[in-house]
Amino acid sequence: MNLSLVERKLAAILSADVVGYSRLMRHDEPATVATLREYREVFTEAIEDHRGRVVDAKGDAILAEFPSVVTAVACAVVVQEELARRNEELASERKMRFRIGVNLGDVIVEDDAIYGDGVNIAARLESLAEPGGVWIARNAFDQVDGKIPVRFEYTGEHTVKNIDTPVRAYKVLLDGEGAEAPGAAAREAATPEAKPALELPERPSIAVMPFENMSGDAEQEYFADGITEDIITDLSKLRGLFVIARNSVFTYKGKPVDVRQVGSELGVRYVLEGSVRKAAERLRINVQLIDCTTREHLWAQRFDRELKDIFVLQDEIARCVVEALDVQLVSGEQSRTWRKTTDNPEAYDYFLRGIAFLGTISRDGVQRARDNFSRALELDPNFTMAIINLAITYVIEADAAFSQSPPEDYKRAEELALRAQELDPQLGDVQTLLGVIQFSYHGDHRKGIAAMEKGVELSPNSSHSAALLASFLTCCGRAEEALPLVQRALRLNPFPQDWYLNVLGGAYLWTGQFDRAIEVYEECLAKASEFAFSHVSLALAYIGKGREADARRQIKEVKRISPRFTAENFLRYFNDPDTVDKVKDWLRQAGLE
Repeated sequence: MNLSLVERKLAAILSADVVGYSRLMRHDEPATVATLREYREVFTEAIEDHRGRVVDAKGDAILAEFPSVVTAVACAVVVQEELARRNEELASERKMRFRIGVNLGDVIVEDDAIYGDGVNIAARLESLAEPGGVWIARNAFDQVDGKIPVRFEYTGEHTVKNIDTPVRAYKVLLDGEGAEAPGAAAREAATPEAKPALELPERPSIAVMPFENMSGDAEQEYFADGITEDIITDLSKLRGLFVIARNSVFTYKGKPVDVRQVGSELGVRYVLEGSVRKAAERLRINVQLIDCTTREHLWAQRFDRELKDIFVLQDEIARCVVEALDVQLVSGEQSRTWRKTTDNPEAYDYFLRGIAFLGTISRDGVQRARDNFSRALELDPNFTMAIINLAITYVIEADAAFSQSPPEDYKRAEELALRAQELDPQLGDVQTLLGVIQFSYHGDHRKGIAAMEKGVELSPNSSHSAALLASFLTCCGRAEEALPLVQRALRLNPFPQDWYLNVLGGAYLWTGQFDRAIEVYEECLAKASEFAFSHVSLALAYIGKGREADARRQIKEVKRISPRFTAENFLRYFNDPDTVDKVKDWLRQAGLE
């Protein structure tokens, strides 16, 4: 067989069928056929709304493909919520419940049909799901986690028919399924899991919520997200403000929120909400500043401008917020904050597209981000933020398995970072990037930490800069200094990426707080069970508590996940001699040589 003649592609696959279809047909064939026709229309509309395609719909089964796992899972949730609502209106013997499986896999394309293990695994996951449930494969979970407002439960490995290796699966937690109030599950899934209210900082505190895309074009989503991020960046540079990080506010994206709940969960007094409508060369932005404790609107305004005025408009919004909150700027802050690094709208548009792709850490995502940043720099060679983010694509590639030559990638990243530093040495992002390069590429820990400390000083609200510095301090035997830094990062970013938990766990581990370290690493592994580094760190925490058997179980899991992982892979992150000696001894006790 000539494989070059076979058309293949990567796709998100949704497979669904009716539970107990034969029984329903025996009980009332005409009614069952009518309900199936109605419910199939629900599927079809939802699939089309989420930019998917119905591949097959024979009998009681439905097969669909999507260009994105996020949209496939979102579609599955919407469908199950709607069908649960409709089932409430039917007698118990007539309720029709579907099971849904979602997988990300390589498929063979033939005419309009698709075949292969990518489809088969989705079908097997569907058969594992409970009536009215949604199960997804591990590779789908990796893509969707943190990008859709639902929670997941790891169900373990499952041996399924005609698939050689066990399938790791996650169940989508549809809270409220079967509840009396229609849509209860959707409401529960629409907000992050409730957390205890956080104490308000002494400084005025604010969360800039994701601006809504009102353009009527889903392709413009990146533009609304980019406007949000830029305003967060501008406000984050001000020492007089406490600004929540982008990652945490974007957990609320695309759903209605109660500002009091947001204020409680993020620990802020104020929320900035807005919407963006972009049409041709015109731009309309509506913005409102709200006090979370009283729901009072402190300031609201609509801006109608030409697209070329986008930079002036962002500055004006930031200034209005500062004035409304009566924030006093310290010397140099105004010029440093309201200084855009390009005045070219087309370059800025490519930059925003690049930022959107950079959020997906994959070979294709990094390459497409790089292409867009490069295009932005062709239009404006001195666009500093595009230079910085182009450098970041090389750092990501250097640290990822798909890099052809990590040293060359780091070298290119350094060239770009130094160029950005020449253009604007006062940008905290530049200093943090140079610090990472010094630490990871040159092995100069002293210079690396000094640069990152400067980055934190210049960007006091940057949770990433604080967490990265904490991570490197821990590796240098300075965990006592790292702990308050990572705690500060987590306060700025209450819904952080998983790697923050590893930094916190490390700070606890190397300050001898083993119980807390164990708790944090277990939480991290519940979200990212394939992260070998976390398993090793948890093993060390167990050794610290004298739980050698538990430690050896963790190392056994490391060897399953990454058979080539050695003690040297772990030790290369540390440079403090005392810490290195202790790590070697503990790894030996845990069974990792």
